[in-house]
Amino acid sequence: MNIHPFLVHFPIAFLSVYSLAELARFRFITFRTYWFYIKASFVAIGALGAGVAYKTGKIARDLLGEGGLDQLVEIHSRWAKLSTVIFGFIAVLYALAWISRSETMGRIESHFKLGEIWIYTISKKAVNYLVNSAIMVVPAFVGLVSIVVTGALGGALVYGPDIDPFVRFIYDLILR
Repeated sequence: MNIHPFLVHFPIAFLSVYSLAELARFRFITFRTYWFYIKASFVAIGALGAGVAYKTGKIARDLLGEGGLDQLVEIHSRWAKLSTVIFGFIAVLYALAWISRSETMGRIESHFKLGEIWIYTISKKAVNYLVNSAIMVVPAFVGLVSIVVTGALGGALVYGPDIDPFVRFIYDLILR
């Protein structure tokens, strides 16, 4: 049974909401502490789900066997992998920042005197700077574009390239 269609849409929703939240850099929102945790939750859940969706997509490809859609399936798979890698990287950054902000990590830092280790201090500051800065707009935007392309190619796989003008545009742009 092909469960890929059932699992693919939730990660798309979570990662799209994360990307839009990252792109909406309004000062009255971004300075709030909870905003970091909201974005981190969306990207972490979405990236984990994208990994599962990617794996089930590979299983679905094997279930399809040989057919006339091999090139489209392969390109769709590559874009899905790109999306998964981009958001996986972002999720790792957010996870590291979340851990570094936790009370438990604060106790571990003081107990083991991690603040005295320069590489630890620089890494912690770099990760926290990255997730709080406008730099994150770039991978969020690139990830959102890769999701859109992956979705359009998935739509072309299921319904054909003529289902929608946008799907046709992406299909022609990528495959012609």
